[in-house]
Amino acid sequence: MIWFSYALFIDRRWFVLVAAVPVVLFVPGISDRINDLYTGNTDIGFQHLNSLAWRELLWANTLQWMADNPAILLGHGLDLYQSYVPLFFPRGSNVSGVGAHNTLLQLYFETGLFAITAFFAIFFALLTQLRKGLAHDRDGAIIMAAACVSYLAVSYADNLLDYLQFQWFFWFVLGTVAAWMRSARERVAAHRSRPPSAAPLSGALH
Repeated sequence: MIWFSYALFIDRRWFVLVAAVPVVLFVPGISDRINDLYTGNTDIGFQHLNSLAWRELLWANTLQWMADNPAILLGHGLDLYQSYVPLFFPRGSNVSGVGAHNTLLQLYFETGLFAITAFFAIFFALLTQLRKGLAHDRDGAIIMAAACVSYLAVSYADNLLDYLQFQWFFWFVLGTVAAWMRSARERVAAHRSRPPSAAPLSGALH
């Protein structure tokens, strides 16, 4: 998504490389994962589910259990999702450390509406800062906005909160860029509000 955004809004020449992206389908690890999606889509007996079908079944069971055991506002406890999995997901009862594989669902399960609302509020504030920063660094603001959208896209199907080093880098970069753009706006505003300096005395005499 970041690559495509760069090619679309900043440098169209990069579309040549974007067009070559399908070549990655020939990488064995990637092609195997895609081919895996064509089998194991039905939960029957002990049939092995593919990674997407397994996630969808886990999410459905999680939401059903949450509907039967509501804790909408505050959730069921921070970092406790894995402890609850054996209660509603038989396929994960014999596996230790089964994560939600959905950051948004995990936040909603563990900390309720308050936390998930705060989570989206962070991105709303970031995107607002980036929109205001378009006048100072259009290209940088676009790439950082694409990074935010990419983060949310990955959050849909991965345990993104478990990647601590990635979180450090991601939020440090976003925070630094947002702070720089805010500082740039404040400098421009201060410059515009500064009263014009008085004319030199020699000029006044002339």
